[in-house]
Amino acid sequence: QAEDGIRDQPRSRGLGDVYKRQDLDTSVWWSVASLPAIFGALIVLPIAGLARRLHSNMAGIVAAWLIALMPGHFGHSTFGLADHDAFAMLFLAIAFYYWVRAMDELKNERLFQTPSLSPLYIIAGIRQMWSNNPAVMSNATLSGVSFAIVALGWKGFVVGPSILFLAYAAQVSINMFRRRDSTTLNVLFLTMLSVNFLMALPFYGHPQVDLVLDGTGLQPFLFIFVFTLAISFVTTGFRDKPWLLILGVLATSGAVFFLALWLLKQANLSNAWDVLF
Repeated sequence: QAEDGIRDQPRSRGLGDVYKRQDLDTSVWWSVASLPAIFGALIVLPIAGLARRLHSNMAGIVAAWLIALMPGHFGHSTFGLADHDAFAMLFLAIAFYYWVRAMDELKNERLFQTPSLSPLYIIAGIRQMWSNNPAVMSNATLSGVSFAIVALGWKGFVVGPSILFLAYAAQVSINMFRRRDSTTLNVLFLTMLSVNFLMALPFYGHPQVDLVLDGTGLQPFLFIFVFTLAISFVTTGFRDKPWLLILGVLATSGAVFFLALWLLKQANLSNAWDVLF
């Protein structure tokens, strides 16, 4: 009976199984821990491409050497800080690269001869841009995809679109003073933001995550989206109006919006004011 009982018991794991398990765990750990080295090597490509497009071939070479020799590659690696900076910086750099390519190939042309205040005007502009400039729209889309990849791994991804929003707002302001049409620029920026938003929404909007309206989630990004929609609507619909009128409408709308946020903060109903600033 004793022999039958021993035979019926499950066989215990031998030393070989334990060593195999340890080897597997070690292999997985080293594979993940060494990823920043790969990200750090790949970031040379978009940084060099950015400098080359914005300045010259020599600038691309210098920029590639500078980014490759940055101490942050060691200090913020998995072994040094166990941080996500290498992953985030790589895809942020790729997003900026594709955006610069889109802007570099964008032509200052009027998509439509007459402006309109209809929201469908922007949608028609997107269709027209895909028809006239598919390469430009493709680069803007790839920029949005790259930002979305960062968004799925780091909630602070909004720093990238925020930087581009400042440049976008400045360019639209310059276009107003120069009496130039900003429809193509509006369409391009809205396309990039829309792709970013649609890819990130399934994760941030999941009931167990619920970060769409959270200050540490998509709320800052939604601010940028709303601001872009307002700027696009005013500068496209009032394209042929005096720039002082357009600027006045935007300034008034912005003042009302900021006043509403400030009042909500004073009433302790929302922290959107603090999140925005």
